[in-house]
Amino acid sequence: MDNMSNHEIANNFLLGISNPQNYLCSILGYARGHLQMYIKAESSSPETDKPLILGFEPVWYFEGPMRWRGLDFRLGTLEERINLLQGDWLDVGDLLNDFAEKHLLFILERPKHKVQIFFGSFHVIDTEPIIHIAHPDFPQSNRP
Repeated sequence: MDNMSNHEIANNFLLGISNPQNYLCSILGYARGHLQMYIKAESSSPETDKPLILGFEPVWYFEGPMRWRGLDFRLGTLEERINLLQGDWLDVGDLLNDFAEKHLLFILERPKHKVQIFFGSFHVIDTEPIIHIAHPDFPQSNRP
C-alpha cells in the first residue's frame, strides 16, 4: 500500500465503504488556517459498531454544512479541481495544473446542499482526536 498514490488510496477507501448512504457525518474540528479537518462518520447499520474518524490535511477549501447524511463522496476530476482553483480564494499562479494534480477533491451532492473538501492527504483513525483551538489574537484575559 506504500506505493499507492493519494488518489488510489482515496478511491479504494471510498469504494470499500459498505452502505455509505447510512452514515451521518459531522465535523469534529476544522483548525483555523484551514490546515486540518476531522470528520466523524457514524453508521446507522447494525453491523457497523465503530464510527470512522477521517482526518484531512492540509485542507485548502471546504464547502458544506457542519452535519450531513452520507459518506458516498466521489473523487473530483482534474478538471473540477482546476475549476475550483480558478476561484478567488487561493492564488497558485503558474502552479495551477501541478497543484490540482497533487491534491484531491471529495464531492458529495445532495438536493439541498453540496459538500466539497479540497485537500492534500487524508487518513482514517479509530479514536476521536483531542482538538485544541487556539486564537493567538485574543486578549490574554479571554483565553481559557
